[in-house]
Amino acid sequence: MTMLRWSFGVWPPFLLLILSSPFCRQRPQNAGAQWRFEAWAYSLRVPPTTPVTAELHWLMPGWADDLRLANAPSFLHLPKVRGGWGARLEDVPQHLDGMLAVSREVLQRCRDARLPEEIAEVFCPWLLVDAPLREWEIMPSHSRGALQNVVLARILKAQPCETHERVVAALWPYIMERGGNNPLGALLSLHHARPDLFPIVTAHLPRERFEDDLARTDLSQLDVQRLVNLPDDLRRVVLRAAARQLEAGTTLAHVGLETWVEALGPEDLDLLVQFVPDRYALGVRAARRVFEIDPARALDEARAALDRDVSSASSWFYGAPACHWRVLVDTLESHGVERVPWSARWLARMLPRAGTEARRMFRLLDVFRFEDQ
Repeated sequence: MTMLRWSFGVWPPFLLLILSSPFCRQRPQNAGAQWRFEAWAYSLRVPPTTPVTAELHWLMPGWADDLRLANAPSFLHLPKVRGGWGARLEDVPQHLDGMLAVSREVLQRCRDARLPEEIAEVFCPWLLVDAPLREWEIMPSHSRGALQNVVLARILKAQPCETHERVVAALWPYIMERGGNNPLGALLSLHHARPDLFPIVTAHLPRERFEDDLARTDLSQLDVQRLVNLPDDLRRVVLRAAARQLEAGTTLAHVGLETWVEALGPEDLDLLVQFVPDRYALGVRAARRVFEIDPARALDEARAALDRDVSSASSWFYGAPACHWRVLVDTLESHGVERVPWSARWLARMLPRAGTEARRMFRLLDVFRFEDQ
């Protein structure tokens, strides 16, 4: 290496290929890439004795006086990692962390005023982290390259919170691409393929943007398994979007959605009320949860629903505990039991457990018997 330092400035460009990998040791997988990054690290730590020519800038970037990404050769790439998009950190070569640290130092030496569209993947995570300091404009290809980098999460964990927010905002459109532009599918894909990146993305994903994406997504066949790994606040965003689609007339398949709705607390009372108009199990269980949290609110909503839309009020009655049946029977009587198509079915179903209200319920059922005659 002493000879290398002494005469590097006058060696011809073909040394770019000769020195791209070692010849004095066995060549394991990715040996060429590892050798290049070792040369980078050496040039960053040891000053040159003579200037190097432009052809050799990207072999020994620490010795270059005018390093530019626009002139980077095509051989700059990360070592190959098994598994591609679904690779795990255990698939990463042990020396890759060192390579990435060196690549950040090299990037900081680059003098480009504007970034080229195509950049070696090894630089892409650092571009997303450091670009604002250089006033560089990030392009879609840079974000895609960063997302492909299997150690991106490890890099981000060492960065402050505001960096996470900025990087996640830049990555989200391309995470969506991988999920077929379905926000829940995108997060499911990310959880399977990049479990180390998933908590960073879900913690810092802009909620308004996620909500906008959900508004453009048909949730009528919502797969509740996609909610399992979401943080609570992000899951609430999904439930709010589903409730809005229900209000707009969408029928929710809601297989298993009841469990998530029943887990909502007092702070989500308005959201629970939005699910009650569902005419199946989801609406009944949402109404039951409102009765548990705030019985007075539930009774007020039941009365209002009868006045507003008789057909959507049934869930309030089916979800009510027996201790509130007397008030609900009063409400039916005052509204006119014969004007509520589902009231006979409700009265007949509750009658065996009606206790002291059984006589009055039976009398109201007689109204329908006499009408049939």
